[in-house]
Amino acid sequence: MKTNLKHHLQSLCDSHGGKLTPELVLDDARSESSPIHRLFEWDDTAAAHNFRLLQAAELIRRVKVRVRISETETRSVRAFVNIANPADNALIDRRRVYVPIVDAMRAEHTRSQVIDALHREVLEWKRRAEAYEIFAETCGAIRRITRKGVR
Repeated sequence: MKTNLKHHLQSLCDSHGGKLTPELVLDDARSESSPIHRLFEWDDTAAAHNFRLLQAAELIRRVKVRVRISETETRSVRAFVNIANPADNALIDRRRVYVPIVDAMRAEHTRSQVIDALHREVLEWKRRAEAYEIFAETCGAIRRITRKGVR
């Protein structure tokens, strides 16, 4: 479907003056004959619930706290981080959960999840940025740090 999706979206873009919006994609997908129709949730109750879950997650991610990184400097970071649910908590299901960053950084098993996630984000950013010459120096620094095993 990826190739078909890419071609379909490019065709939709081309037919609208080289511009694509979520509204155009949704309008196209409404038709049951559209190749992307099945990629959407058409049950309004389920779609509303899923959208509210996305809104709730965004609210959680929006909250920031200041953390001290040195005697003279603090930084704003997300107050809650997303981690794999700790296996020792049988009261909650095994899905991913948000926990306060302060708590996550206290325990090795959750701290390593936070650090690993940030490492993956940096590498993903580098992969995207490598397409732009303006970021060559920054990408080179990330490459050198990664080669040294610094995480």
